[in-house]
Amino acid sequence: MRCWQVVIISGCALILLLVVCGVLLYKWYKVKSYRKPPADAVVELQSHAKAFIGLYEPMRMIRDGELKLSQGVFADWDVRVGNIDDAPALTRYWNDVFAGFESWNEAVYAKMASELLEFAKKAGINQGEETQVVVDRSVLQRYHAKDGVYIERGATVKVETPCWIAGDTVLEKGIITSKGENQND
Repeated sequence: MRCWQVVIISGCALILLLVVCGVLLYKWYKVKSYRKPPADAVVELQSHAKAFIGLYEPMRMIRDGELKLSQGVFADWDVRVGNIDDAPALTRYWNDVFAGFESWNEAVYAKMASELLEFAKKAGINQGEETQVVVDRSVLQRYHAKDGVYIERGATVKVETPCWIAGDTVLEKGIITSKGENQND
């Protein structure tokens, strides 16, 4: 092999290596970087928060590594976003940030679930932070008793699963258990 052939082959290999590294860096940056949602997308999520009832808690579970059916939850979000006709900024943000979810691994799902929950938080959709509560009327509006077990008002109970609230609206009820009910405490 002649010297100039070695130089050309080495140069081509180097260019190929740079292209591959560039693509990998782009994908890494795209997944790793937080993209601030536009204000109009936040407003549209606020007004359509009820469209995603049943998906907030599974998204939290994905973020926390408690749920492995990640693709299905993101697919449900995708369908619901697509079914909203009057939210172009929300749709654009979803398509820009969460496109390609079908091929993510669990680490990427967890990262992107975190990003989606941050977006929801900016829209005023919040997870209940209580770890235990004293049962009263307002608690019964935000929580179900586990397995339908009757819990008397005034009892102090453990919050097993948080509720999800937007302003004064309960989007998803959490789950409470009496303290003696769970032997792992």
